[in-house]
Amino acid sequence: RVGWRGCRAGRGYRRQFLARRAPLRAPKYLGKTVDAIDEKGCRGTRREELGAYVAEYARRIQPRRERRLREPLRRAREQFGIPLGSVSLGCRPGIAAALDVAGCPVDFVLANDFEMDGDVVDGFRFEITDNKADVLAAYLAEQNVDPADVMYIGDSPQDEGCLQLVGMPVLSFWAAD
Repeated sequence: RVGWRGCRAGRGYRRQFLARRAPLRAPKYLGKTVDAIDEKGCRGTRREELGAYVAEYARRIQPRRERRLREPLRRAREQFGIPLGSVSLGCRPGIAAALDVAGCPVDFVLANDFEMDGDVVDGFRFEITDNKADVLAAYLAEQNVDPADVMYIGDSPQDEGCLQLVGMPVLSFWAAD
């Protein structure tokens, strides 16, 4: 059951990816994505099933996590108490689990997420699409953190606003031209 649901949710994420590639068509893609994830992908899934799927996802993608970037960030967090987080277009539980499995636990993950009704998934909430900078700015204000004191590492066009917002922008070597 989880595999079938994961397959449907995967189709939704592919549509979200296409929306980022073709922004003029994004509303249509995002509408289809939400429908696929809500109605066919995850609604009615129990928390345990969702947890099992997220754990499998994290285990499966763990080898792709880049050690050259992960290790210095993990050490900075441990040695100096520097908070480490992620702002992503992806799914919060999957991002957090993947980073944890990769040995890079984070203090916060700002990402799209499941809506729960008790122990059952009721839907999926897309809050982060092309507004990463707004989400990051709101989080920093909530935490009383001056953006000038923040380092942001970005690797995609969606990160441009965040890179302009912070005092220490870093363009990752994974970034496309």
